Amino acid sequence: MTSPGLQELKPVLETLPETDELFDKCLELGLVMHRPPGVVSHVGMSLIPYRMRRDVLQELFRRQTLWNEAVDRTARDFSFLHRALRSVSTTDTKFTGRLVRLLEEVYLDDEPVAAGRPKKVYQKLMLGILRSDYMHAIDEEGEGDRVERWKHVEINTISCSFAGLAPLVGDFHDYLRLHRGVLRGGNGDEKEAGKIERSTSGVAIPAALAQAVRAWMKSIPLEEFSRRYAAKEGGGNRDLLPVVLVVAQEGERNVADVRKLLFELLNTYRIPSIRRTLRELHESMELIPSHEANPPFAVVEKHYVAAVVYFRSTYIPADLPDDAAWQTRTALERSNAIKCPSLPYHLMTFKKIQQLLCDRAGVLAPIGFAGNEEKAATLSAHFMPQFSLNVEEYLEGNPEEIIQAAVDHPEEFVLKPQLEGGGNIFHGEQMQRLLRDTPVEDPEYMHIRKEYILMRKIHSPKETAALFREKTITPLAEDALSELGIYGVVLSNGEGFALNEAAGYVIRTKPASTQDGGVMAGNACLSSLLVL
Repeated sequence: MTSPGLQELKPVLETLPETDELFDKCLELGLVMHRPPGVVSHVGMSLIPYRMRRDVLQELFRRQTLWNEAVDRTARDFSFLHRALRSVSTTDTKFTGRLVRLLEEVYLDDEPVAAGRPKKVYQKLMLGILRSDYMHAIDEEGEGDRVERWKHVEINTISCSFAGLAPLVGDFHDYLRLHRGVLRGGNGDEKEAGKIERSTSGVAIPAALAQAVRAWMKSIPLEEFSRRYAAKEGGGNRDLLPVVLVVAQEGERNVADVRKLLFELLNTYRIPSIRRTLRELHESMELIPSHEANPPFAVVEKHYVAAVVYFRSTYIPADLPDDAAWQTRTALERSNAIKCPSLPYHLMTFKKIQQLLCDRAGVLAPIGFAGNEEKAATLSAHFMPQFSLNVEEYLEGNPEEIIQAAVDHPEEFVLKPQLEGGGNIFHGEQMQRLLRDTPVEDPEYMHIRKEYILMRKIHSPKETAALFREKTITPLAEDALSELGIYGVVLSNGEGFALNEAAGYVIRTKPASTQDGGVMAGNACLSSLLVL
């Protein structure tokens, strides 16, 4: 007897274009990534969109504004961030430790401020381009398809990828529908169930960048500074040009994604941008003082002034390999440019912070929502339990009970590092060995206990998919999983929100057997939503 998954796959596979045509369509749409040395390839694509109810999607969009608010409010409690990451920074001294020291240097006032020491001056306007990731949990309680069944995986606050490419996936799936209709003898206009929902991320995020540039222009005495700078440099009529400065990785592969956003920024808002690595900025950027009430200007190549710094790097240790890179990262944070994200926003992506946000009464409501219990309850309905492994953080009991539960039932947990990516999440037997067999005297023991978080695993129903990766089609009959990312944009000065909106979505589909779900790693594929 043929399985439902195979029955669903058969008409799809029978009407697919040839792989060369699929590849060419990806190139035509711009669904590409760079592969060294100098090779452009297509991004992995799911050939079947993910089905979802419109009302559930709209509710997740509405709830993204709660995430935006919680990130902003929590990030501005600098003392909380400092306390939360203190233990992690003692074992991960070269990355987390240096970020925490940067928080101290730029944002945290010392106790003697009241005795006459001036308060630290920093750019209070902060721009967030966020992404909340969810997976659809199996309905074990017979509750139906409620929005709360979408369980939260993580919140990303820095370099949230695929916002530029996500809208193009809908065009790709419309092309597949047209091709299928024509092969079946029609003209391609035949009605099929559901509608492809295009992500708005490709326009919403450039709009947020543009709004941040305008806010910066209103708050900064740029004309006066430009005159002073021109005089300092010996005159001339070459004005400083405000730009969005994109801080890029060395050897960046996902260039098309960010370029889509920057082209929209230029075409619609007439705002230019430049992409530079930290190494390039170390040579070409200087901080020029404004006046005492404002942080300094960041001037690049004696021509550009950074209005917004959009970080598409600096989120993994490899992005900051030496003191020169750290000096440049520090200079950017000290500047008067609006950072996307600011360092406090960046720190919100650490899993330690997200584990603490699961404490609704102690953290999420009082800090994330200024005491609003209703908002905290709405957001926390999506949380899976998360647990610290650090005995120093337990007022009562200790973490050994939950560690033993993970050893006994590894299928129910995942072990997450502070920074995800690159296959660093541990599952199954590997997680068991780390938790059970690492001796106390091994330096790795404290590394695991202070830096890793245990999280209850989200059990998601397997779906049918066909993945197009590296010019090869892989059919998966009831053997794929998908993860939905909801983008959000927030612009705030700490006293109110100039912008707080959802900003589209991205969905990634992977084989169910694959633990690392990275698109750039070649495991997962971009998809779109078929809204019912």
